[in-house]
Amino acid sequence: MNLIIIKDQNIHFEHEYTNLIGGKDVEKGSEIYTLSPFMLEGVIKMHTRLTEVLTEQYAFPIILAKGRSAELIIWDCHIRLLNSGPEQTKREARNRYWILGGKRYISTIIHGCRHEKCMASRLLPIIH
Repeated sequence: MNLIIIKDQNIHFEHEYTNLIGGKDVEKGSEIYTLSPFMLEGVIKMHTRLTEVLTEQYAFPIILAKGRSAELIIWDCHIRLLNSGPEQTKREARNRYWILGGKRYISTIIHGCRHEKCMASRLLPIIH
């Protein structure tokens, strides 16, 4: 899994990846600058405020851009949580990943789900 994430980050965050691998900081104009990114074992991660409380996996989520890898992770979370809604899916994904675009991107992906539970939840607001 790490190899896929490394390749994905190398494509979406090319300049940031180059800077971090070279021991430099990410430039201020970067879309991930505010996440305080750092490199750990070839993977770009972010700092959180809860580093003392959480384990490394949760305290330093992996940063992902919108793309196929993020989409597959969203689908995995959505299906593992039995076709949960966007909020529950976001919470599950954010345990390990910080996906740029967050809830809106997750909602867009889940809107494409053709499971009967998801289809019914989209029809309910129209009926009422």
